[in-house]
Amino acid sequence: MKLTERGRDYVFGVLLLETVGLAVGASLFAALALALAFAALISMVLLKLRASRSLDVSTLENRIRLFKHQEGRLALKLQGRRDRWTSLRVESVAFDGAVETSVLADGENYAVIVKPMKAGRFTGFRVHVGLGDVIGLFFLGRQVVLDQVVVDSLPISLLSRPGTERSLPVVIGESPAGYPGKGQEFYGIENYTEHSESKDILWKRAANSPHRPLLARVREANSPESVSIMVAHGEIGEESRVDCIDTQCEALGSLGRTLLANRLEAVIIGPDGVIRPARTEGDLADVIMETSGVGVVALRGEIRTEGFGILVVVGDFPGNAMAYLSRRPVVFVGNKRRHLQDRYSVDFTGVEDLSRIVGLVLAG
Repeated sequence: MKLTERGRDYVFGVLLLETVGLAVGASLFAALALALAFAALISMVLLKLRASRSLDVSTLENRIRLFKHQEGRLALKLQGRRDRWTSLRVESVAFDGAVETSVLADGENYAVIVKPMKAGRFTGFRVHVGLGDVIGLFFLGRQVVLDQVVVDSLPISLLSRPGTERSLPVVIGESPAGYPGKGQEFYGIENYTEHSESKDILWKRAANSPHRPLLARVREANSPESVSIMVAHGEIGEESRVDCIDTQCEALGSLGRTLLANRLEAVIIGPDGVIRPARTEGDLADVIMETSGVGVVALRGEIRTEGFGILVVVGDFPGNAMAYLSRRPVVFVGNKRRHLQDRYSVDFTGVEDLSRIVGLVLAG
């Protein structure tokens, strides 16, 4: 229990009255000082009695989803200790991680403004409340942790325009100019879309029917229906963990959106080994947040890449583990000791274009 600023002035006033009363022999001053001290004692006892009652702090919603650097609002509910003998107020709030917070008070209603500065899933919501006595002399602080409150901060890469990467075409029959490849053949016709190539337009049919929609050749492009993205964690220092997870989310967002733009399913395998498929942008956002909330799972031994389309390596790895990544599509995040330089890898800091990595997978 602490004295408020008013409480300190109150104690100083009581001591001053008592000193004056004793100095000049005025019993009235001494009695007044005693009465004020007794009133403060009564107020303190009432505060301690009320402090033993339960305090219920909650939010109207337990999950809020924002893009990085976007502001959102959480409404707080306080129940339990507010009556005519005590006062209750929110002093401060905070999350574990890179989330800026502030409190807005409107009478007895409180709102928390949250602004995540990094991408990822943030928990550990702490609310510091203050319980005061009826005359405002004493202050009793309490901290309530609401573990069920979660802030999902989505990466900016989910907002960027995705690139499209297609493997080189070859068709049989009514074939345009193409390139040799395996397992590719013409098998139908569909309406022309923004993802089709202009050389695939059936120009003779378009000339004969100028008012009808453009038609394009449909080809089997020897690309998979889904591409796996494996996330592997190496050595990540606690001071760089938030930055690494932020960049990991940006990389998954960029890779996932490019795959979805190519009408492929993105299958993300987190460092915990859980397989999480994403067929839509909503699925992709959910999967990125679930993967970011796994925490750092340090990989022991070699990195096995068999069966994975793209590998996202987060943190530092020993040299013997890195040797297995040659000629594999790899995105490196926060690796300070990397010496592998080839066209199959990208040192990703959050701004590099990763569509080339997807293109390497689609090209086989």
